[in-house]
Amino acid sequence: MFHLHIPIPTQTSNSVYLTAVLVLGVSLWTACAQNNVPAVPDCTAGYYGFECQDQCSPNCKSVECHDMTGECVDGCKDGWHGTFCEYACEEGSYGPNCSAPCSENCIGGVCDPVTGHCIKGCVEGYVGEQCKRVCSQGRWGKDCKLKCPPNCATPHCHFQTGYCLKGCKEDFWGVDCSLFGNIRDIPDQMRGKFYGQLSAESRSVLLYVLMREYGRTLERAQRVIDMGIKQRNELRHMLAGRGLRKRH
Repeated sequence: MFHLHIPIPTQTSNSVYLTAVLVLGVSLWTACAQNNVPAVPDCTAGYYGFECQDQCSPNCKSVECHDMTGECVDGCKDGWHGTFCEYACEEGSYGPNCSAPCSENCIGGVCDPVTGHCIKGCVEGYVGEQCKRVCSQGRWGKDCKLKCPPNCATPHCHFQTGYCLKGCKEDFWGVDCSLFGNIRDIPDQMRGKFYGQLSAESRSVLLYVLMREYGRTLERAQRVIDMGIKQRNELRHMLAGRGLRKRH
């Protein structure tokens, strides 16, 4: 009696491997039939090969595999892929045949290859096993543990930044409504906090507004100066017409 061992291939050329095995199987079956040797028997679930001594891959979806080739005929367990389910999901994918992408809200885009659970947690503003739920109203930040600022005009704030979406209560200002009163009366440290929280776009808008207001201030000052010069000249002209001269 001969013994033929067919291991599970580790290379990516599965189609070539299967073709070779099938050709070999047909040839051996023909030889066995001509010499009255029994054909390949039905193996016990979990085994394959000509003498049923090789174990099916533990990553096959079912216990059974192809009696001759060991191919996982029912597919793979979640988190695995390949003809023999020999390949684990690559980073960023999970599920049946690794066909599902990890949530874009997973930190680093990494998730469990079987369940899709975000291994490193969620980015700010999201919660849940797969980080698909946005923070509920009144919450924001990492794991939605932070409450919206108390001086927001409404309980709403941005779920990732905490900025007040509907403005501030009366006399409060700043992106998180933490500043109170006139900016000129606020210490430099608090002003720095306000400016530091502004985005680049917001800073540009603020600079534009300040420069425009500065320009208007200069225009008003120039008008006052021009008016003063005009009034002085008119007064001199009036005094000269009346014959009033400055004594020497």
